[in-house]
Amino acid sequence: MTIFLPPMKYKKSKIVYFDSIDIFSVLTQNLKESYSLYWHIMSSLSEASFVEFIKFLQTNEKYIKDKFQLKELQDLIKTTKGRLARSLESYLLKSYLQYNNLTKVEHFFKENGFELYETEAAIYHHKKGNFITSFSIYEKLISENRKTDLVDTIIEYAKTVHSFGDLRKTYDLLSSLKNLVNSMSNVEKIKFHSAFVSILISYNEIEKAENVLEQLTKLVDDNSPDLFKLNLLYNTGRIALEKGNYLKAKICFDEYYQMAIKNDNEILLAESYSQMGLYYWSLKKFPKSLDYYILSYKLYQKIGYKPKLCTVTGNVSLLYHLINRNTESLEFSKKFLNLSLQMKSPTAISSAYNYIGLASMASDLLPQAISAFTKQIKYGKLSGDLRTTAFSYNNLAMINAYYQKYKSVIINFNRSFEILNSINSRYEIDVMINIVEYYINQNNRKKAEENYSLLDKLLTKHNLHEDFKESLGKIAFKFQRLLSLSSHFPV
Repeated sequence: MTIFLPPMKYKKSKIVYFDSIDIFSVLTQNLKESYSLYWHIMSSLSEASFVEFIKFLQTNEKYIKDKFQLKELQDLIKTTKGRLARSLESYLLKSYLQYNNLTKVEHFFKENGFELYETEAAIYHHKKGNFITSFSIYEKLISENRKTDLVDTIIEYAKTVHSFGDLRKTYDLLSSLKNLVNSMSNVEKIKFHSAFVSILISYNEIEKAENVLEQLTKLVDDNSPDLFKLNLLYNTGRIALEKGNYLKAKICFDEYYQMAIKNDNEILLAESYSQMGLYYWSLKKFPKSLDYYILSYKLYQKIGYKPKLCTVTGNVSLLYHLINRNTESLEFSKKFLNLSLQMKSPTAISSAYNYIGLASMASDLLPQAISAFTKQIKYGKLSGDLRTTAFSYNNLAMINAYYQKYKSVIINFNRSFEILNSINSRYEIDVMINIVEYYINQNNRKKAEENYSLLDKLLTKHNLHEDFKESLGKIAFKFQRLLSLSSHFPV
């Protein structure tokens, strides 16, 4: 198709002809002039060319970021009617959402309503932490079975559910798309594989995540949007971190940071700081990790991206606890709880009560710790957060021991062990060590021997004899002392 372009003041020729493909190549040369050129010829474009231009915008988000371009787009919307106007409006909304300009999104919805922009509304409510509203919109869209955007809707819904903390539902939603992969567009395939890698990492299925990442790497190339490249870097870095390849992880996270700076996107920058926080956490450099998470916290607080702010607030709380600054830990854990309650996320609420319990316990605020761990158990069961629930039972047992409530001690230790054993967690070893020491301290030789034998089997199962060498030495000394004194104490 050839488009006639009337004379323009910055062109010497009187008549210029553009093939539809040439329009897009022009756009990549001189940004401001290209956009002015485009607005000038917009009325000459057919609907098909218009749709192609929208696709171009969607894969080159950085071209429509500054005030000049958004203003031009807003002006164009006012002079365009029907479906084409809605396409432009939808793109404008997605631009606002990508750069987290939620004030402009709110203003747009106030003027135009939600009805024609339900997908954007669902994303908006996710970013605001209104998960229940976001879920209901996605479920409505999926139930309508709009085949043109069904895959994209399910992927976005799965990402929202993942952010909410429901790993099982996230996995099930993404798994429901496996049979459709071959019929997906390249963009849909990238989004699907990115989301699937992320949930597999959350499940600690690193080998499976690595296999999916290999497929994702083949899909993302130099011409892919930066957002896809960033997701690839993030997932590659996360897997490298889980496998102990710290150099590779650092390279990925550094490159992510440079791209975040280049894109001038505060959300990406905040995420980059979180990645570096995680990196130094993995190295057990907790003060350095805390520095980065504080940077991330401040940015997310400024942006108002509530789900991310909630997660980072929890990380800051736990890091303060790990460096024995429990006053600050308690302060941030309460902020974490408030955000979690606002979002109505049982998983986040469960973690928040756990962090309050830990900080309270370390500060000798034992009644407050008991209350927090008890509430964690309630929300842990609701959310399926079994590991944290097991830790709470273990911590309650320790507090019971301080108060000399010995029956409660062993009941809570056993509950903790049963949960960890059921999920095959290596932390069952730590709890079993506590159980053995409890029976030694109670001078109960028979129970101490039984559980010491079980401890040895657990160490063999997890192949961790060497890791617990020091702890076992201390227990063996106490155990031998118990055996030598056993004639003086009841069994």
